[in-house]
Amino acid sequence: GRLLADLRARRLAGVIWTTFPGEAIVEGPLVRSGLVPSVAIMEITRPHLHSVAIDSHAFMERAIDHLVAQGRRRIALLSVPGHSNDHFRECIHARGLESRPYWLQVLPPQWGASARNLVHLLFSLDPGQRPDALIIADDNLVEEATAGLIAAGVAVPRDLTVVAHCNYPWPTPSAVPTHLLGYDARVMLERCLELLASGPAGATPRPPIPIAPVFDHERTSDPQRQP
Repeated sequence: GRLLADLRARRLAGVIWTTFPGEAIVEGPLVRSGLVPSVAIMEITRPHLHSVAIDSHAFMERAIDHLVAQGRRRIALLSVPGHSNDHFRECIHARGLESRPYWLQVLPPQWGASARNLVHLLFSLDPGQRPDALIIADDNLVEEATAGLIAAGVAVPRDLTVVAHCNYPWPTPSAVPTHLLGYDARVMLERCLELLASGPAGATPRPPIPIAPVFDHERTSDPQRQP
């Protein structure tokens, strides 16, 4: 296609892959030759390919520790397929917290509308069966999930603390107060451009550069100064 033609003709200074381009390209001569530097925004470790990736384990650890600092110990998780929910369980166990199998729910991100009814159902349980904290691990689910809390009559933040994933600088609307935790797209782009400016990646594969999650109050106006 046109992209491959531009790469062969060296009309591009670099390429940022936001989705996996396929083995034929990643393992092909255009990337492996190093003629044009490439960076992938994903968990991938390949020769001749830079990569950056969100630190999803740090997200879960920071979310849980923040909730514990708020005095919460009964934590629910609304997640999406592909997330490391095993790490959530490990964090809960390591901290001596409480979670139950039905407090961990997984929905595809495009099923945001279903999150409203699912959360409404979860928080319609008897008070002794309800969590006192909720992590919404994908911003596509935030608006409808928090609407489900309103429908269930949950008093936030009195009875429940919510940590919601965010892709800064544009937080998803929420029906209740939330503690935003996520990744700044501008910081990610800065890291990608720095890698492209450094030239093609070498033949020795390197692990992705992690993008750390930050709470909204930790952010600064200058992406260069982000943690």
